[in-house]
Amino acid sequence: MTPQEPSDTGDAPPLLPEEGAALIAAALAPGEKNLVVAVSGGPDSTVLMHAVAALVARGEGHRATVVSIDHGLRPESAGEAAEVVAQAGALGLPARSRRWEHGAAPVAGIQQAARAARYRLLADEARAAGAAILLTAHTADDQAETVLMRLFAGSGIDGIAGMAQRAPLDAIAGPDAAGITLMRPFLGIAKTRLTAACAHFGWWHVRDPANIDPRHTRARLRAFLPVLAQEGLTAQRLARLARRAGETREALDHAAEALFAQARLAESGAALTLDGAVLRNAPVALVQRVLRRAFIACGHGEAEANGYGPNLEKTEAFARALQQALRTGTALPGRTLGGIRLACAADGTVSLTRARPRRTAQQHA
Repeated sequence: MTPQEPSDTGDAPPLLPEEGAALIAAALAPGEKNLVVAVSGGPDSTVLMHAVAALVARGEGHRATVVSIDHGLRPESAGEAAEVVAQAGALGLPARSRRWEHGAAPVAGIQQAARAARYRLLADEARAAGAAILLTAHTADDQAETVLMRLFAGSGIDGIAGMAQRAPLDAIAGPDAAGITLMRPFLGIAKTRLTAACAHFGWWHVRDPANIDPRHTRARLRAFLPVLAQEGLTAQRLARLARRAGETREALDHAAEALFAQARLAESGAALTLDGAVLRNAPVALVQRVLRRAFIACGHGEAEANGYGPNLEKTEAFARALQQALRTGTALPGRTLGGIRLACAADGTVSLTRARPRRTAQQHA
């Protein structure tokens, strides 16, 4: 089966610029007026750019800068980025392009590397513009693909929840992006409505061949979506699954926060002590989340604070081993997980400290 990027719009009504502007305005918090807009030139981000222009034209104090990232992976990419800048200028929006200076692109994981570089560059532009909001044009179809990828990877509730409409950018781009929020106002909109808008208004846009390249996991899974839809697993239902999983995640996080506050005995610098009696018979899913919060309290880094902690399977295994030790009244020898050493004494005291850095072979020599 050969992946194909959707090109026909069927009977989907086009997303009008005014409707798109309303979606953006609804997703913004009070006072969030300065925006940076990621525009690749594809149909989705092209519609987003026109929606942002409509929002700015309302005269409510919004201002926006369009940024197009040239990954330098195709001969046409520089020209496409330049055209995005020109199109933005025609709409009255300031714009600029940035090129990913990568030398030789990695042979493996090219899409992951390009994504990481893209968000770093976009974070740079947001900081330069003094903007706290970065807009992207992810759609309900993108959400469905993300959920499908994470199902194939065996993810838990957090993974199946997919992309959030609002998320801290530093979870993706690192600590330099702290204070910037990534916002996806079209996350509930079908891609066909955006391609229909481009067709209806005759807007210039490009199609990235990587979207149908079977070498990429997302493109291969995209090819299966029509087959799955025939069996009832539509993009809309996958997006609904993500929403429900997100609501469950929020409830678990709320309960875990309260459990963590109850269990915390002492905290000093990068060391933390927990009362194991509180965790002994708690649901294991909550214990896992308490451990993640304990990691954050030990200073395990900004990325972990935004959801990128130790390996899920290892966290699950430690949580189960910890509860077994607590229930039997036995000590659990220290284990190192993600740079944090965890141990449980026979009296049920759980301690977490930063592990000592491993000595390199050169240091041993």
